Amino acid sequence: MTKARVYRRVVLPQAIRIAIPPIFNNLINMLKGTSIVAFIGVFDLMYTVQSIYQISYEIAPLLVVATIWYLVVVTILTFVQSALESKFAFTRSNSLRRRILSNAFGGRS
Repeated sequence: MTKARVYRRVVLPQAIRIAIPPIFNNLINMLKGTSIVAFIGVFDLMYTVQSIYQISYEIAPLLVVATIWYLVVVTILTFVQSALESKFAFTRSNSLRRRILSNAFGGRS
């Protein structure tokens, strides 16, 4: 096999399997951290909410809307992470488990 094929078929699947959970956890933590950054004054969702309720003086409804937006985005990212983890999951253990159960109950391997 060429180096590119080895990288694509051997190294990359193993690296993706290991890298997906920390990458998505960091992404979700950054998203959650943007609500903390709002107090510094960076333009984000919470900063927009603060600027709107300074004009309208309706604090609670806007904070509820911002909370729902954060919840939706974090939930979507969590589902994407779960789907990617299951797609790149190590499947040999599943086939090994099936073979063991098949042999235990008198089936062929």
